[in-house]
Amino acid sequence: MDLQNLVNNVKSVALNIGEKLTPVLKESKFRETGVLTPEEYVAAGDHLVHHCPTWKWATASDPSRIRSFLPENKQYLITRNVPCHKRCKQMEYDEKLEK
Repeated sequence: MDLQNLVNNVKSVALNIGEKLTPVLKESKFRETGVLTPEEYVAAGDHLVHHCPTWKWATASDPSRIRSFLPENKQYLITRNVPCHKRCKQMEYDEKLEK
């Protein structure tokens, strides 16, 4: 196992422990700490999905990753097919590239 894998595993274990010890917020603390309640997360995600077509809700592929405080069909937010200006620039027509 290389050093980076070891570091990633240690971080993963630490995050899992922290998640188990940290209670789920019942009242909004967003202004004070920047942390969302599950309801705020879902509302923000719904807003994002509604206004930005590249964003979609996703379910957990692994049942052990499902969080009971979130709706089963709204466990994660993912984005796909986001235009990259650098990549778009590379795709622009250039006569010099013609054979």
